[in-house]
Amino acid sequence: MKRLSLAVALVGVLGFLMVGCEKGPAESAAEGVGKPPVAPGPNMAAEIRDGSTPYNAFQSLCPVTGKRLDPNYYYDHAEGRIYFASKAALDTFTANPDEYLAKMTPQKLPEMQR
Repeated sequence: MKRLSLAVALVGVLGFLMVGCEKGPAESAAEGVGKPPVAPGPNMAAEIRDGSTPYNAFQSLCPVTGKRLDPNYYYDHAEGRIYFASKAALDTFTANPDEYLAKMTPQKLPEMQR
């Protein structure tokens, strides 16, 4: 009788521990509601395959905002295409390009800055 009580208690404890380990379909579906999908963007301008030559192939951040690049916003400079994070950043750059072109050089890899 003692063994039976011990076995029932053990099954009860294991059952209690397993509750919540797996989510049902309703719980899993509810977690994704309202969350926009996250689309990975390019890490560097060289990864953008739009047929153009980037101004700085190692450009990884918007020269205006410092945020991740969006290939939909760019400026075609005489030396190549410069990418931005948003339309507002592109407009800011266009108003004063010389101020932001200087920010493009530090994004090169150290061995390339000679």
